[in-house]
Amino acid sequence: MTEQARRLPTGDAEKTSSEELRRLRQDYPDWGFLIVDDDRWTAVRGRRTLLQAPTPQELRRELPPLPGEERTTADARPDAGSSRPPAHERDRRRDERREDERREKTSRDLSGSSIT
Repeated sequence: MTEQARRLPTGDAEKTSSEELRRLRQDYPDWGFLIVDDDRWTAVRGRRTLLQAPTPQELRRELPPLPGEERTTADARPDAGSSRPPAHERDRRRDERREDERREKTSRDLSGSSIT
């Protein structure tokens, strides 16, 4: 048996992992989820968003809040006191900046054109 096969969940642990994975996929249908080596839970969205955590609970804390869900300070990530926002928030801000830059460029291009 390979080292990786020995580390994969078995029995009750496998059932629990499958249930956690099912709940994540149900709650976040536009995200992809997988388990690597039983100790690395991974969430993927689009080309650039990749989140990893050692447990499904920690991964859920990294994900954006569900609609209607507000997180308290106690629910926040362990580094909530950090000035760095979570990955999903950084991605959202980056996308907003890119969209603003695109609009500004389009506006400049249109204002400089001479349509008669």
